[in-house]
Amino acid sequence: MPQTSKDQPLRRPVVQKRSAKKIEDILTATERHIAAHGLIDLSTNQIAKNAGISIGTVYHYFDDKEAILAALYSRALDRIWVALVAIDTELGATPNFDHFLELARTRIAAAERDETPQMFLSGLLRGLPAIKKLDAAHNERVIDWLASILRRMGSKLPDAKLNKLSMYLYIVFSSSTWEAFAALGKVDSDIESWRDDIVETLARKAF
Repeated sequence: MPQTSKDQPLRRPVVQKRSAKKIEDILTATERHIAAHGLIDLSTNQIAKNAGISIGTVYHYFDDKEAILAALYSRALDRIWVALVAIDTELGATPNFDHFLELARTRIAAAERDETPQMFLSGLLRGLPAIKKLDAAHNERVIDWLASILRRMGSKLPDAKLNKLSMYLYIVFSSSTWEAFAALGKVDSDIESWRDDIVETLARKAF
């Protein structure tokens, strides 16, 4: 659960299990509504109804609907990060290049697909300052993580170049990139093969 601060969407600190349960109920109700209906008819009243709580309880923890969506999106990004940390643990202190590519190719996209309803928010609500801030922090963290793995494998690139390369790798690894192609009917076996070639070519430029 995200920690409360002036930059977080939660209105007041969560210090009791009952409060944490209420927040989880609110987020789960919002998550289920988005999975079933998108943002259609999503309101704090509807969220309260779906969660089986009063509207006053919703506003006890969140300022408005946007704050709930930001908290939900933050939770999705945290789950994705946990999946990436698991990759890091599996790779160990001296990652093998091919093993790294295979894990990153499959796990990053899979972690994002598991959070599809919440990741959907990123596109719809990209103009909201809270979503933009969460996106920027998440992207920076993932890029730094990729760069650290490339360094552990022996990359001698300067930090600026390695971070840029890691950014390109993340774009190629990301499920959203390939879902955009799929929406255009552009994903086939050739493109899947090209993606693998692009990933390997980019990663090898680190050495």
